[in-house]
Amino acid sequence: MTTPHYFSRSYLDRAEQANMLARCEVSFKDINVRELLDGVFAHEMGAKGSKLDKDSILEWIELGELQKALEAMKIEYPEVSIHLGNLKDAEKAYGQARIDFKEFEQKKAILKYAALEMLGLKQG
Repeated sequence: MTTPHYFSRSYLDRAEQANMLARCEVSFKDINVRELLDGVFAHEMGAKGSKLDKDSILEWIELGELQKALEAMKIEYPEVSIHLGNLKDAEKAYGQARIDFKEFEQKKAILKYAALEMLGLKQG
């Protein structure tokens, strides 16, 4: 029987951002971090198995948790990574006072609309 090895979530997040594989300290096998995160943490991100949980995503959007909603959508919509990048850029610009609050909220509203449209909840 194989002894499981547990990685810290922060390690897996860093490995994923660097597009690296994680190496198991027990078997020495390289492991695809995204597949591991999707399998272990999918329930945290709004997935039920491989199905997207639109209700959770809609709730997160309504609660202002846009990043969490977009992360969950990556499971079925890889192109949402572009929206995540735009959100991070807007947050950075606002944090550096390159845009004001009104412009920041406008950018988020556009991203919210795009997310809802992808989910089929808005018709453009």
